Amino acid sequence: PPDVTPIAPTVCMNWLKCPTYGYLAKRWEPISEWTPNRLLGIAVGKGLETLLDPSTNYDAAGEKGPSRGDAVELAILGAIRDGYQEQDTWPLDALQALALKGYRAACKTAIKDIQEREKVLGAELEVGGARVDLVTQRDDALIVTDYKTKLQCKPEWVTRDLLESECDWQLWDYAWRVSEYYGRPVTIKRRVIIVLSPTAKAYVHETPVTEAGLNAWLRGAVQEWGYIGELKDLDVIDLPMRTTSCYGRYGKCSMYEGCWSAER
Repeated sequence: PPDVTPIAPTVCMNWLKCPTYGYLAKRWEPISEWTPNRLLGIAVGKGLETLLDPSTNYDAAGEKGPSRGDAVELAILGAIRDGYQEQDTWPLDALQALALKGYRAACKTAIKDIQEREKVLGAELEVGGARVDLVTQRDDALIVTDYKTKLQCKPEWVTRDLLESECDWQLWDYAWRVSEYYGRPVTIKRRVIIVLSPTAKAYVHETPVTEAGLNAWLRGAVQEWGYIGELKDLDVIDLPMRTTSCYGRYGKCSMYEGCWSAER
C-alpha cells in the first residue's frame, strides 16, 4: 500500500490539470448558461446502475413491485426531473426522452454484450473514496468499466476519446483500487462512450492492464498524491499556476477569471 493517502480520481485530475484549478473547483462555480450535458450523463448512469446492480432484486412480472425495466425508467426520468433547471432551450420531457434513447441504444449493443459474456460483481461500487461505474468478470479476467455520456460527438472525436482512454488517469485509478479491493489484479479496463444525438449509439474500447503498467502508474500516483497533499491547505495566492492548462481542447479554462483575478 502507498505511504500517502490516495486521492479520489476526479479530485486528483483537477489538481493535475492545475493546482489553482483544483483549489477553485471546490470553492467557486463560474456563472454560465445551464446546459444538460452533465445531467444526461447522471441519468443514463443511474439507469445502467439500476439495470446491472447485482445486489437489488426486482419482481420480473411486476406484480409485487416494479420490474427491473420499470425501475430503470423511473430512475432515468427521476434523475432528469431532480436535476432539471427551468429554461427555454431544453424542455424537461425532451431531455427525459433523450436520456432514455441513449440508455436503450447502449443496452442493444455494449451493455447487451457485457450481460451475455460477463458476470457483474458491482455497479457504482464504492472503493476507497472512488465510485467505479461497473466491475465485471469474464472467464478469469477482472474488468473495470467507465461510462461517458455525450450529447453530441463527431465520429472522429469519439475515436480520439476512446484512444485517449488507454492512458486515462481515472481508469488506471479504478484498476488499482479494484485490484486492491478484490485481492487480485484487474486485467482489462474499458471505456464506454454513449452519444445521444443525432443518432444514439454506444462505442466501446478495451485496454489490457499489465502488472508492469499498473505498477508504473502507481509509482507516479504516489508522487502526485504526495504533491497535492502538500499543496491542498495553501491559500490560492500561494498555489502554482499551470499555465499550459489555461487554454485547452474546449477553449479557455472555466476557472480562468477567478485564477487570473487573484492577488498574486
